[in-house]
Amino acid sequence: NDILDSFCRGRKMAEVKIRKFLIKCKKANKGPEEIFPDLARSALLYYVPSNDAEFKGFEHILKTKDGKKFPLIFTDNKLASDFCKSSEIDSNVLKVTSRIVLQEALKLNFDGVSINTNDESQLMLDKQLLLLLFREHLLIDFYMKGGAWCLYVGKQYLIYELEEGLQVIPGFMEENEAIKFGESLKQQTTVNFVKWKELLTFLVTSKLQYIVYQPLEPEMIVIKDPYLSWLYDSPFQQ
Repeated sequence: NDILDSFCRGRKMAEVKIRKFLIKCKKANKGPEEIFPDLARSALLYYVPSNDAEFKGFEHILKTKDGKKFPLIFTDNKLASDFCKSSEIDSNVLKVTSRIVLQEALKLNFDGVSINTNDESQLMLDKQLLLLLFREHLLIDFYMKGGAWCLYVGKQYLIYELEEGLQVIPGFMEENEAIKFGESLKQQTTVNFVKWKELLTFLVTSKLQYIVYQPLEPEMIVIKDPYLSWLYDSPFQQ
């Protein structure tokens, strides 16, 4: 897909500039709302010190005086390797998809993450900021996916009551996420992938306002307008 290839090349090219971007933002005292959209578009991967051959979690944690815990992740391989050397840590460095890294930190109930520890580009995110950055990555991945995995009861979309009086449609990035959620319910469900135009047209005609990713999980994200309109226009709906 030429559009997808072009989009990915643009994001990958920006990766080498991430450290400088973060330093510039810190000096200008920019807030998360200014940093996170560009950071999410640029940071395809995070680099995680680990002795495992594949990513299974976080081995190196920053612990603060008040007992909070922040796993260490880095925006490029050199920063991660330099940290290991300076800290006398005998560890490999794994490249992990950004969304997966941030989602795992949320799932494991850490207090946030520390990005680029011991560098002037270091960014400490508490749990709420971590969730906001994860949302940015999730939205980009959903946009590029062109749709979401949804649950059906018979031939109808599953409409889920997230809290009293609030009905939503659960939407998932991966098929196994949707299956797992369906198994937690008390009714028989099936799973299908649905393009954004089809799903969001149903949302509007049903007078609903929200798509919810991973309902009731630590990484739950509620998606509403203007993000829904952006997803509706995704060119990746093949």
